[in-house]
Amino acid sequence: MSVIRAEDLHDLACLHDPTGVLSVYVTVGPHGETAVPAPWQVGVPHLLAELGRRAPATLRHRLDLLEPELKTLLDITTVGRGRALFATVDGGDIRLMRVQSALTDTVRFGESAYLGPLAAAYSQASPAGIVAVSGHGVRVVDYRLGQAEQVGAADYRPGTPPRASNRRGGAQRDRQDRRWTVHLERFLTASGSGLARLGARPDWEHLLVTGDTDLVAAFVARLPHLPHTEVLTAHHVVAAGLPVPRIAALVATELRVAREDTHVRLAVTARDTAHAGGAATAGPGDTARAAAQGRIRRLLLDGSARHGTGTDLAELLIERTYRAGGAVTLVGGTAAQSLAGCGGVAALLHP
Repeated sequence: MSVIRAEDLHDLACLHDPTGVLSVYVTVGPHGETAVPAPWQVGVPHLLAELGRRAPATLRHRLDLLEPELKTLLDITTVGRGRALFATVDGGDIRLMRVQSALTDTVRFGESAYLGPLAAAYSQASPAGIVAVSGHGVRVVDYRLGQAEQVGAADYRPGTPPRASNRRGGAQRDRQDRRWTVHLERFLTASGSGLARLGARPDWEHLLVTGDTDLVAAFVARLPHLPHTEVLTAHHVVAAGLPVPRIAALVATELRVAREDTHVRLAVTARDTAHAGGAATAGPGDTARAAAQGRIRRLLLDGSARHGTGTDLAELLIERTYRAGGAVTLVGGTAAQSLAGCGGVAALLHP
């Protein structure tokens, strides 16, 4: 399974070939015992066949050479709900990606890779860190594009507590319990301050810490400064042996709401900063000029209005933003409404 980082999107944006770049996207749906092929099993091969019939000889030859990779892309037994293949005609480059998020079913051929579906998926399931804290220790999960992977852990091993004296009864046990609680909280605080050693990723847009209220507070008490990451907390009981996908499912709602709130904040900030004459743009014209100059730090696009903005323009903005090292966020709902007065497009710029 691919772990796609922002750098991978930037690299794809630089994939350019005057003879052409083939981009193929597939989303594998649920399948049962029926012998009837699923729509994606018919649609994508049909699109490839149509492309081959009207393509120049160089592309037809390339498609023949790519047959093993294309079979892998369409293989129902291959891991990954969303798959994408990018291949240059002359350069010989092949990039194959598999993620757990839905992408689309389409085939594109142009001088550059078609990045819109990946940008949309990355926006809706952007990289996040999840930290589950409990009396057993800490588990750190990287969660992006529908894929959850444990990247670090710190086990809490307090040893065997001494037995309380029968003569001292409950008071002795209470003091002993308090000592162990303080010891556990110190362990969690130290774990929080050493988050980088537990596998934290620099591209996390959100960090969500979950567990018992007091334990969560102990972990976040001395977290290092995370300038590009919003720290969130939620309170769920996380069993020691809970599978990683179940940990991600516990906090899925909180992360979805946090992403939506972030999208609204970014869209409003870009729009209002542009109107105030700051380092931002609002509208296709100014944003396109900023993209051509490599000045975009964060591109905001109304994901439901890309055809209104112009599919070609939206794709060009995405490509140029990624190529310059910027970030792209496709928004919907309230965030999209915030962009309604500026043609569904805005951007935050480098100073």
